[in-house]
Amino acid sequence: MRRLITLTLMVILLPLAPLSAHEIRRKTFDIRHPWVRATPKGTATTAGYVKITNIGKSADRLIGATLEGAAKAELHQTVIQNGVASSKEVEGGILIEPGKTVELKPGGLHIMFLSLSKSSTEDTYLNGTLTFEKTGRIEVEFFVEAAKASSDETRKETPPRHSDPAQHQHQ
Repeated sequence: MRRLITLTLMVILLPLAPLSAHEIRRKTFDIRHPWVRATPKGTATTAGYVKITNIGKSADRLIGATLEGAAKAELHQTVIQNGVASSKEVEGGILIEPGKTVELKPGGLHIMFLSLSKSSTEDTYLNGTLTFEKTGRIEVEFFVEAAKASSDETRKETPPRHSDPAQHQHQ
């Protein structure tokens, strides 16, 4: 009987097990897998990435962010001119319409964290926030990925972290 109960619980709970990303559902946003690149000692900047879905009824703008150990953050867009990639600050924030998803990812929109006071080690978490024009601040934990991570295919699975079970839903 005990074995049957255990097996039944496993079948019920298996779909809730983490697959590849941590998810934060707060207020009007579904925030999936916030991550930053690992930085060697002496590196002054890193980039942050995240997938944000507006589950609210009105548009809102991502207007800022913070990261533990970073003095400043800017929202950036990668642009390619004459075959050369560069990063330019996005003025006015990033608009996210209701029901729409915006993905900050390598080669596109991203967060530049500047003036880092410490290096970040792969497979750890750094505390941070995402700030929205209407919704305000939402606390997140950025998972530190390998410096060469560039897409979903090259990134690792995010290990579960249960510091605040109400905040995290793993998929």
